[in-house]
Amino acid sequence: MTATQECTTITPFDSRATLGIGGETLDRAQTKGTWGAGVRVLSWAEWMEEGRRLFGPDRQNWAFRCPACGCRQNALDFIRRRIDPRGRVFMTCFGRFLPVSEDPWVIRCRFSLEGLPQFSRVVVVYEGREIPVFEYAEPQSLDPFNW
Repeated sequence: MTATQECTTITPFDSRATLGIGGETLDRAQTKGTWGAGVRVLSWAEWMEEGRRLFGPDRQNWAFRCPACGCRQNALDFIRRRIDPRGRVFMTCFGRFLPVSEDPWVIRCRFSLEGLPQFSRVVVVYEGREIPVFEYAEPQSLDPFNW
């Protein structure tokens, strides 16, 4: 299923949902009171290393999961629609950039962490700033018989 297909229907947000991929879960006391319990705080280097370990060196293939609708997206989804993925792929759902449907039952996800950082489950510390980001999506199998 492509990001375009996944991001068109909103599913209930589950604030408890985590992928649990590496890293350490920190509580409020360990993050200076800024972030709630269960939020992973990673340095830029740790976050980049986790991406390379999961998806390889090409950052266009690194996939992220929207916490609101569950959409799996990567930079190539944005590039195919002629949208600059920088600063978006890891904090804004791809559904925000899809055309409005004529079907009244199809609602596209418009979730972004830019105004809702409290919904982030991962925070990356870059040059002293704490940046809320989407979690990495699970890597997809390259085995054609394992869908």
